[in-house]
Amino acid sequence: MILYFKQAWQILKENKLVIIISITGTALAIALVMVMFMIFQIRTDNYPPKTGSDQTLIASVFSAPKEGMQGERNNTAFPYPLVKQRVYDLKTPAVVSVFSNTEENLFSIPTKNLYSNYHIRGTDVNFWKAHRFRFLEGRPFTMEEQDAGIPLVILSREVAQTLFGNEDAVGQTVEINLEPYKVTGVVENVTRAASFAYAQAWVLLTGNPKYTFSKNEDTVGPLTLMLLAKNKKDFPAIRKEIEAVMKQHSDNNRQYN
Repeated sequence: MILYFKQAWQILKENKLVIIISITGTALAIALVMVMFMIFQIRTDNYPPKTGSDQTLIASVFSAPKEGMQGERNNTAFPYPLVKQRVYDLKTPAVVSVFSNTEENLFSIPTKNLYSNYHIRGTDVNFWKAHRFRFLEGRPFTMEEQDAGIPLVILSREVAQTLFGNEDAVGQTVEINLEPYKVTGVVENVTRAASFAYAQAWVLLTGNPKYTFSKNEDTVGPLTLMLLAKNKKDFPAIRKEIEAVMKQHSDNNRQYN
């Protein structure tokens, strides 16, 4: 063993550059494999609030004009009217939820001269059933509030502390892009690695028309559709059911498939 170390040391002294390049290349290769494994693990593992990754389907909508009709082709997200009228009624999934992408919005409390930008996400009621957030104060949105289209917001702990300090945030009003929203809850901070669950604040999507708009006969909208299955074995049945619903919607449209 000692002889091997002596030989290795002698080679190192005689070929320093080659040895350094070899060691560096090996180290970088190992590091790259570890990073790729970590990224895969973060995206696929279940950890609060992201749960059910292996039981989740994400859907998009492709629409095109019917034969003889003029119009645009779209491969896009779901419009809220289509989800409300047809997709919420799916029987096979455990949870059907829609939500927006995150985007920066201005939060303000004029009486305290507080103005900051935070990442917000528009969500429906079922979003809070599909994920497991830890509520520090308050509660998630209710279906009655969603149907009424009330401007409500749930804050992360960091945002609540910045805006309200040690005061209770629930029941307070915060302005988002100068529009008032009532706080219904405060949750633990969420890591950016939590994919669709991440935001710094979550608003009830029916409280803002930019989340509920639709066009082209309810085939184009701004919302991601997430279908949480009871079991992965239900995926074929879920696909079959939603395809039937979309065909029904298409058949009732005048212009768009």
